[in-house]
Amino acid sequence: MNVKTKKNSEKGVTLLTLGITIIILIILSSVTINMTLGDNGLVSQAQKKNSIAINKINKEDQLMNSLTEEYSQTMSEDSISKITVPMSSKEISKDAGKYYGAEVKGYECENNGVQKWRIFYADNSNIYLIADDYISYDKAPNGKNGTPVTKGDSDYQISFNNVINDYSGGAKYIKENSKGIKWLNQYLEKYEENTNENIKATAYMMDTNIWSTYAGEDAEYAIGGPTLEMYCESYKDTHQSKYLECGNINSNGYQIRWYGGSWDYGQNGVANDYNEIYIKPNTSKAAAMWIASPSDYNNTNLMGGYYSNSIESYYYNGKGYGFRPIVCLKSETILQSQSDGSLKIIE
Repeated sequence: MNVKTKKNSEKGVTLLTLGITIIILIILSSVTINMTLGDNGLVSQAQKKNSIAINKINKEDQLMNSLTEEYSQTMSEDSISKITVPMSSKEISKDAGKYYGAEVKGYECENNGVQKWRIFYADNSNIYLIADDYISYDKAPNGKNGTPVTKGDSDYQISFNNVINDYSGGAKYIKENSKGIKWLNQYLEKYEENTNENIKATAYMMDTNIWSTYAGEDAEYAIGGPTLEMYCESYKDTHQSKYLECGNINSNGYQIRWYGGSWDYGQNGVANDYNEIYIKPNTSKAAAMWIASPSDYNNTNLMGGYYSNSIESYYYNGKGYGFRPIVCLKSETILQSQSDGSLKIIE
C-alpha cells in the first residue's frame, strides 16, 4: 500500500518536472526567436546594418559616377592633348601629319641664330629639325677656308659668291667630309668627281664641320638646309595623295616632279602648311630658302623653296634667298608632347 503510493507520487513529480521543462523550453524558444527574428532582433539589426552599408556604397558609387561624368563632360580635345606621351623617331614618322611642323623645345646649341626649331622629317633612326625662320648673315658660318658668304639686300638674304672657292673638290668633298651624305646619295653615286659651281655651293651647305655650331649635344650634325631628297621624303609623308619626287639626274643636278607627272627643274603648287616648314610666304626677310641640291637647269643653279608655293631653280650667286639650317638629332633622342602642342627633348 505504501509502496504503491510512493511510486504514484514519484510518477507525478516526474510528469510535473517534464511539463515545467517543456514550458521553460517554449519560453526560451520564444525569447530566442524574438531576439533573432523580432523587430529589434539580430536578423533585423543585421539587415539594417547591411542596408546602411549598401546605401553608403551606392552613394559613393553615385558620387564617383557623377564626378566621372562631370570630368568627361569637361574633357575637351585640347585637354586630352595635354597628356604627355614620350615618342621616338619611329613613332613620330608614323604620325607625320600630327607632328611635322611642331615646335621642339629644349634643343640648345652654340649658335643662337635660330630662335625656334620645328620637326621637318623623321625616319626609323633620326628626327630632323628645321629653323623656323631664316638666319641672319652674321649667323651663317664661313667656308672651310674662312671665306664668308655674301649678304644680299637684307641681313637674311645670303648667296655663295666667293665661298664656293673653298670647295674646289665639289661632290667628292661632300662624300668624304659630310655626315649627311645619304641625303645626296642619288647625285653622289653618279657624279662623285663633279666640280660644277652649283655642287660647290651645295658642298658649303653640306659641310657638317662649319655648321657644327648649330649641332648641340643632342645632335649628330647640322647642315645649311634640307636637301631635295629630304624635302621630297618629308613632303611625301604629309601629302600622300599628291607628293613630290626627285630624280632624273644629269651632271648638272636634279629634276623634280609631282608623282606620275613630268620631270622638270621646278614645280608649282607646293602647299604652304605645317607651320611653313616647306614654304615661307612672308618675303620680308627672304623670298625663298636654299635647298642643298644642285639643279639640272645648268651648272650654276641650286634648288630653292620659293615663297609663291613652288620649287625653283636659282642662280647660286643670285639675291633673295636665305638659309634655314637642318639639325639631325641623335638616334636615341626621345620627345615628349607638351600642353601647348609643342614637343620637348627628354633624352
